[in-house]
This record gives sequence, structure tokens and C-alpha cells, in this order.
Amino acid sequence: MLNQGLGSWPARRARKTPDRVAVVHEDRSWTYRDLHRRVLRLAHGLRALGTGRGDRVAYLGPNHPAFLETLFAAGVLGAVFVPLNTRLAAPELAYNLSDSGSTVLVHGPEQALAARAAADEAGLCHRVALDGPEDGAHGYEEPLAGGAAGPLDVAVAPEDPCMIMYTSGTTGRPKGAVLSHGNIIWNSVNVLVDTDLAGDEVTLVVAPLFHTAGLNMTCLPTLLKGGRVVLLGAFDAEQVLETIETRRVTHLFAVP
Repeated sequence: MLNQGLGSWPARRARKTPDRVAVVHEDRSWTYRDLHRRVLRLAHGLRALGTGRGDRVAYLGPNHPAFLETLFAAGVLGAVFVPLNTRLAAPELAYNLSDSGSTVLVHGPEQALAARAAADEAGLCHRVALDGPEDGAHGYEEPLAGGAAGPLDVAVAPEDPCMIMYTSGTTGRPKGAVLSHGNIIWNSVNVLVDTDLAGDEVTLVVAPLFHTAGLNMTCLPTLLKGGRVVLLGAFDAEQVLETIETRRVTHLFAVP
């Protein structure tokens, strides 16, 4: 494949273990074949909005399969993924959108008001709503339901930018840390070596995916290895304990 970055992961894993479950969210699950198909269709949908190599695609929402689909779809196109902190206010989000040069914002229903205000302030080209279409926003599921699904293989090198992850901005404006595909790939390899993750791992991801611990230290290494990622939108002690038992979770990251 010409694509040597994260965007190639779903295709590579679908070739190896197509029927193995990749992602679980609430009562639904997606195999690696499902994930690959949805990522391709979303990539075609984003390309129809004018997204191409080097363009920034932002995501604002809780832990959800759409986060991962948007990340991988951006990688398929050679675009750059920008995960946004759901705890920020609209002016703060607008700054991140403007500073990163984002042209598309994918957002969840709970973040619709903040997303709309931030997009307007930042002069964003396109909003994509998970529960859309809505006023001024495209619908997320439209391209996934019946859009183009042909193969895409854009040349992406390990040194190309993959993601802009913003710092907290505790003492000033947040800074956009640019992570290359090589950064994230080798980080995942290091995690696999250090924690000895297996192909039958079941990883609970309850830490927010917009933070490097939830995304780069637990979720992505599991997907690289072909394990199963169980997504929870927020921490609730009783729900976490129940999920560990019912889903037979073997690996997780959390804080006291």
C-alpha cells in the first residue's frame, strides 16, 4: 500500500482478521471488516466536502466509534485529525479550530450548540453532525449508509502529520502538538512491547479519547494488535465495574 500511516490500519487489519470484533459501544459491535468499510465510506464523504491531503478535520464529542472512524478516514485521505476537548467553551473551541486551520468539524449531539457557535466564530467551512443532518450541518451517517466505498490509497509517509492534539493551555493559549504517523505508530509499538498486549485483548477505553492516554496509550495499540476496544462515553464507577465483568475486560487506563 502507498499509505504507510494510520489510515491504512483498518484495511490491513480487515485483511488479517476481518471477523474479529474491533469496537464495542453500548449494545453494538463492529468487526474489523465493518470498521474498514465505514472508514472508506466516510473518507469518500469527507473528500466530497473538499477534504484532501493536509486539510484539518476536527472532532468534538465523547468516546464514540465516530471518533475512530473520523481519525482513520482523515488518515486515508492524508488529512490531519484534530481531537477537541469536550470540556472547552465555544470561544476556546473556536480558537483551536482557527489555530489548527480546520475546515471540517464532526460533532456529537451533546456538543451541537458549542460546535455551532465555535464553527461560526472560526469561519468553518463544514459541520458534520452525528445525529444530523441539521440546520447548517451535514449528516454523519449519510455517506456511511449508501455512499461510495471504493478503495482509496493516498501516499502517506511516516513523517507526514497525522494529528494535532492540543495542550490544556493552563498558563496561556493551548498549543497544538503535531504528531506524525511515525510518532503514533512507534508509540503504539512501544506500548505493545512494554505492556505485552495480545491479539485477544479487551481494552476498556473510558478515559477521553481527546487525551493521549486514552487514545495513544490504550486504544490505538489495541487496534494495531487486533484486539477489542470497548468505548464508554464517561466514567461511572458502577458502569465501569459492570462493563469489566460483562465484557471480560483485560486492560484499561484510569486515574484515581
